[in-house]
Amino acid sequence: MGVMGAYVVLAARRRLPMAPVVGLLVLNFLIGFSGNIDWRAHLGGLVTGALLAFAYDYAGRLRDRTTGLAVTIGISAATVALLAFLITGVAPAT
Repeated sequence: MGVMGAYVVLAARRRLPMAPVVGLLVLNFLIGFSGNIDWRAHLGGLVTGALLAFAYDYAGRLRDRTTGLAVTIGISAATVALLAFLITGVAPAT
């Protein structure tokens, strides 16, 4: 799901065809809601893949590589912190 979320973000930013991937995402969610598969795990993977793809694509287009690296590390750390908060319900220690 993370790879498909990443593809949707990159396809939207680069104007690539994404209809087959969106169809596959819908199919995966329908299957997830109908069986013993946890739909929340699929949603988490989708969101994580989309956020990280956006961060990497944005950082890769920056001229200054140091800024690009800082953006990548910052968004990756924020994504991990958000997921930790959502999973545990406890804010990270500061």
